[in-house]
Amino acid sequence: LDLISKASTEVFGVSSAFVWMLEGEELVGFAGHGKGREQFLGRRLALSDPESLGPRIVREASPIYVNRARSSPIVNQTLLQLFDAQSILGVPLIRAGRVEGALMLLEAQNPERFRDQDLETGMVLGTQMTLAMESAQHLHQDRRRLQQLTALIQASTVISSTLDLDTILTRIAEEMCTIMDATSAYICTYDPESRTSTV
Repeated sequence: LDLISKASTEVFGVSSAFVWMLEGEELVGFAGHGKGREQFLGRRLALSDPESLGPRIVREASPIYVNRARSSPIVNQTLLQLFDAQSILGVPLIRAGRVEGALMLLEAQNPERFRDQDLETGMVLGTQMTLAMESAQHLHQDRRRLQQLTALIQASTVISSTLDLDTILTRIAEEMCTIMDATSAYICTYDPESRTSTV
């Protein structure tokens, strides 16, 4: 998303682009490019915040731009000064009909930077960003599934290659750790006659 944020600044010819992601009842600074990036990442805003544009865009699920933002009551002036912005455009990030965050484009030089046609362009860019997020999520899931299948195949290979119970159980424990992303696993054998188990 940092790369898409950078590309957003180039497409719009603006100084900064930041991505808020919805986490419960808050927006969290997730990715960005430009002045103030370090201060943005990890920053939190309440979704109910009436003085910040990001939460409003997420609540209303519609794009908004504000020119001459330094004199606007609907923009958080502290954040504007931190990011050195004169005008701002925000678009919701919508996936499967649900708002998941907001893309914010900030311009430091031109206080009249944005126009109505920028709203549509911003929505297209927001759609591309949500598609990229979805692709990244699917890629992570596919890699995880591949890792799990590989572990199962390796375990079945060991099981079919030996009759030694200790070797089989050790290998199963190792592969269970891989599949479950755990640091350790224990398998106990149970002796019904003595009513004891052994690790």
